[in-house]
Order: sequence, then structure tokens, then C-alpha cells
Amino acid sequence: MRKHRIAAVLSALGVVSSSSTITSTDAGCFPVDGSFQPNDWAHCQPISGSLTLYYTPLDDLVMIGLHASQDVFGWSALGIAGNGGMKGSSQIVVRRGDNEDEWVAEDMYSFDYTKPIADVQQDVQLLFARQDDVTGETAWGVV
Repeated sequence: MRKHRIAAVLSALGVVSSSSTITSTDAGCFPVDGSFQPNDWAHCQPISGSLTLYYTPLDDLVMIGLHASQDVFGWSALGIAGNGGMKGSSQIVVRRGDNEDEWVAEDMYSFDYTKPIADVQQDVQLLFARQDDVTGETAWGVV
């Protein structure tokens, strides 16, 4: 039941289309040598040619991952908004920290088309992040 509610919410927000959501049994967006493996991620959703969203419903949370196959250097974000744009969106921003080897996940929001502001209550925890410094290929997971 919970999995269906989470999928319905993501679908309503335009993140996931129920007809095109791929389950962990479909190998299409689970590369053999990638950061995302079917035994850890229940679903994946290609967003564009170079972006794939991964998610797994947990008891009270959703584990979310993003893979960008190229040209993402330093930071990436996933935003959810009722209007489909940045204005009024809640965002998960994953970026390199002050130390180049450190990664940070932040819970952010935007009132307008401006730089996002950190949420007072940080409700996101970084599970992993990696980046190829030559191609810009980036992958991260949060809960």
C-alpha cells in the first residue's frame, strides 16, 4: 500500500509516470558497473537522455538517487514543485563541500527564481556521492 501511495505522489508531481516506471527486475537503467544496483533500488525512471532518478520506498521515508551520465560538475539537485518549476520548489541539493573529497546534501527551497535557501530543518541525509572529474558523470543517493 505504501509503495503505491509514494508512486502516486511522485506521479502527480510529474516525476514518475506509472506507465514508464522501471522496476528493479528491468535491467535497462541499472548499468553493470554503476552506483545503482537493482537489489538496493526498487525503481528507476529515466528523466532525460542523461538523467535517471532512482527511488526505494522505506517504512517512513523514500531513498532517492540521481545519476547524471555527463557534464555535471560540483553540484546537482532534484526539485519538486506543484508548478514544475523552481519557484515554490522543495529541493535536495548535493554538492562538493569545502574539501574536494567531501560531499554535502542539503534540504533547500525556493520562493522565486533565485538561489535556493537552506531549510531550517534539514531532513535529508547523504548516503553516497561520486563524480568523474573528467566526464562530469555524477551519482548520489539520499534518504
